This record gives sequence, C-alpha cells and structure tokens, in this order.
Amino acid sequence: MSVLIKVYDNQDYLGNIMVPLNMTYDRVIYLYRHIDKKRKAEALKNILDKHHISTEFIKVEDDSVIDELLSNYNNADIDITAVRYLSIYLFERVLKLNSNIYYYDREENVIKDYRRHTTVKSELKHLSIKEMVNLSGATLMSSMHLLPDMNNKEITKTVLMIVDEAIDNYQGFTNFISLMMQIIARGTLRLSDNDIKHIINNPVYHIMHKHGVLEVRDDELYIANDYYKELLKNAGAWLETYLYIKVMESGQFDDCTMSSVIEFKDSDVRVPISCEIDVIVMKDNHLGLVSCKSNKVDTDAINEIKVHNTVFGNHLSKAVIFTAEDMNIKNPAIFKKAQELDVRVIDITAIKNHAVPLVMNKIFNDTYEYERVRE
Repeated sequence: MSVLIKVYDNQDYLGNIMVPLNMTYDRVIYLYRHIDKKRKAEALKNILDKHHISTEFIKVEDDSVIDELLSNYNNADIDITAVRYLSIYLFERVLKLNSNIYYYDREENVIKDYRRHTTVKSELKHLSIKEMVNLSGATLMSSMHLLPDMNNKEITKTVLMIVDEAIDNYQGFTNFISLMMQIIARGTLRLSDNDIKHIINNPVYHIMHKHGVLEVRDDELYIANDYYKELLKNAGAWLETYLYIKVMESGQFDDCTMSSVIEFKDSDVRVPISCEIDVIVMKDNHLGLVSCKSNKVDTDAINEIKVHNTVFGNHLSKAVIFTAEDMNIKNPAIFKKAQELDVRVIDITAIKNHAVPLVMNKIFNDTYEYERVRE
C-alpha cells in the first residue's frame, strides 16, 4: 500500500490536495496541531474518497507522534508543501531517511521532487469550481440567474450583439432594462400610452427589436421567449451573462459559473451565512472571482471582491472587476485603488475590442498590466 505523510495546512487548501491527488496514493496521513474549519478537512477527505484515496488525520500532541509514525511507515513518501513548524520538523526528520520528498510549487503550479530538484508532475488534475469552493470551507448552493443554454447559438449570439451595440451608452441600456422590470413586475404586458411612448422612443428598444427580443404590438409588449423575459427582469444579469458566454465560447477555460450563491459557516453557527459572486472562472486550478458592475465602480465593490477572494480563493486565485465603464478615464482614483489592492480590471476597452477572453487569460497568467486593451 502506497502511503503519503504530510502536514495539514489551515490556510493553503490547494496545497493540501495537489500532491495526494496527482501522485496517486492509496492512503494519505495528515498531521495537525489544530483544524480551524472542519468543513475544509471534510471537503478534502470527500474529494480524495472519490479518487479512492483513504485519508487519516492525526493530531500531533508532541513531536514523538511524528517519530513513531515514520517508524511505522518507513516506506512512506513525504509531502512538505505546508510551511509550518510541523512540516519543518517532518522535513528535518526525513532528510536522514530514504523517503521520497515531494512538494507543490505554488509559483509554477507543478509538483517537484525535493531531492532531485526536478519537476515530476506538470500536467495536474483540474479541480472543479464546486470542489475549490468546498475546499475553502464553503458550499456552492445555486445560481441566482438562469444560465444561458450554450447549445442555443441564436440566443447566445443575440445577447452578445445586444451588449456590444449598447456598450457606448450602457447607463441608458440599464435604464431601459429597469423600465422593462417595472412593466413585467405588474403581472401584465399590456401597455399604457405613456409606456409605449417611453419604449418606442428608446434606442435600446430598436436594438432589441432588430434582434427579435421584443416588440410592441398595438398596446402590448411581446417578448420572444422565457429566457429573454428572465434577462429583462434584471439589469445586472446582462453583463454577467455576456462574460459567461464569452468565457464558455472561447473554450480556453475549464469551468465557469454565474450568479453563484455561496454559503459558508462553521458548524457552531446555526444561522446560514451566504454571499453572491457574479461570475467565477476556473483555469488550471486558478480561480477568478469576478464582480460585474454595469456602471460606476465604487470602493465597496473593490473591497467586497477582494474579501471574497481572500475567503474563498487561494494563492493562485484572482479578484476581478468587470465593468461597462472606462475606469481609467472616468474613475481614476478607484482604478488606482484596484491596482493597489491587486484587484484586476476588465473594462469597456476590452469589450469594445472583443478581447475579454484575452484579458482574462492574461490575468490568470499574471501578464496583464492594466493596459488599455487592443487587439
């Protein structure tokens, strides 16, 4: 039976799983002084169980526990990824033995052999967004908005074209959606003379009518299908949906969710605690947590996505603001704060230059320097 011994890290949840998952062991023994969130450890165990890897958590009251364990498992491999006292002690002990010593290189996103100073695994297994959220100690519950059917090319193409054509006056676009929200909320699509005047004189109506989304006929509003009706109930959903479609259509990313409700709490907290993250993108175990802002981005938006990234992300994850305004020109103070807090910005320049997937890739690769994007 192949065995791996490593130290459990309360902070680096990705480092807890990468060597066990990619080097393929029958059993992994985690050493710990304390575990701050049981849900993190439970999620770790659940993922490894699915890969038929058994897990055991052993509390280290004193260093003799490690000595006894190494004596009982003298052929075990060692993972020294965690930067903790226990890991240092474990490392010092096994240096004198013949054990294989591996670690997960956070910078290069590979697994290395310490003794040989070589990379032993560069193509690592990709976790899903749900698994990553679980490892952070939280649960991905649901989506607030209806996800577009990526197989329905007519709808996805229409959504992209509408946002692209409305982008120069996106405030006007969201104002029009707000009008639609009010009409739909009344429970009837029958229109007053005042409704008709406000709708047909609005340039956004002509964009949507041209693309077959809605039409005013006599004194009634006709919406092409239920999906468009759902989109017309929420002004913010359009930008989220636009980003989701761009990411999914590109084929360059592993996973994506939209309007994700995430529940997180310790076991001793009875009242559920939750938050919503507009879009989450995954690539090569990099997590991109995105806040979509149709118009003005403020300090609260920057701080919120920064906190979400701290709570649910890891050392590879990125906090991102996706906005329909030109932040560098219209909001330079907030733009500067985003840079200082390491919150990446995708704004109107990327949308107008059809470069959203390009910029997202640059963000994941740490090569995006807040330039005004050009194709």
